[in-house]
Amino acid sequence: MVTKKKRKISKDKKVNEGKNTKKEEVSEIFKIEKDGKEKIVEAKGKIDEKIENKGQRNEEKKQLVIILSICVIVIALVAGLWIYMGMQSTFNVNGIKYDIVKQGKITFYHTIIPIEKGNERINYNVYLRTDPRELVKIPFNGNLRITEAVVLNITDPVGLNCDGDGVIAVANLRDQILVGMTGAQTYSSESEGCSPDGIYTFMNIEKGEETAINEIGKSCYQITVKDCEVLPATERMIIEIAETMKTK
Repeated sequence: MVTKKKRKISKDKKVNEGKNTKKEEVSEIFKIEKDGKEKIVEAKGKIDEKIENKGQRNEEKKQLVIILSICVIVIALVAGLWIYMGMQSTFNVNGIKYDIVKQGKITFYHTIIPIEKGNERINYNVYLRTDPRELVKIPFNGNLRITEAVVLNITDPVGLNCDGDGVIAVANLRDQILVGMTGAQTYSSESEGCSPDGIYTFMNIEKGEETAINEIGKSCYQITVKDCEVLPATERMIIEIAETMKTK
């Protein structure tokens, strides 16, 4: 027995149309050949066909517009945040540009100070632990003048140790700035105080009622520290020196 199948779909007649679908009559014609004789069989049925209406298309367009709008807003927010964070990582204080550097849990405020040593112009790196925008709030009363020799004293090393901050503060001011940046010969001497003639620069760190720096004589400076703010106090002196040393 050989069976040949031919399908014919009729779409002329529509019945039972629903809201989103319509039914169509279909028929399939089979030509069956058996023992040399042909027989034609026709099978009829109905199929559902989805109707795409105008309201549905408009709703899909609205959803697409909403999704695209959300994507644009998210991209704009991310870009804006990235720009904002970039702006926050660099800033200027009194004409000096600083950038924020993080090393582990410690945040440093770094700047490069162009200075002249002899006939050579060099860029000197300075790292602070206190935000310079906060340091400039510490009063500096007087004029700064650094001589070739500096006496740097601390009246109460134990009381101003402050969990190691005192050691860091004195080392940074002495080694990084006074010796490294200005090239001054720096030493400590309990027997020496402020020079009336300003032959040498005198700096004394002691406890006080206010964190501030006051000029007490010709090239003589009293650095007072309140509540263990020994790092901010000495770093206030550092940025004052950096601004003085900075070449145009």
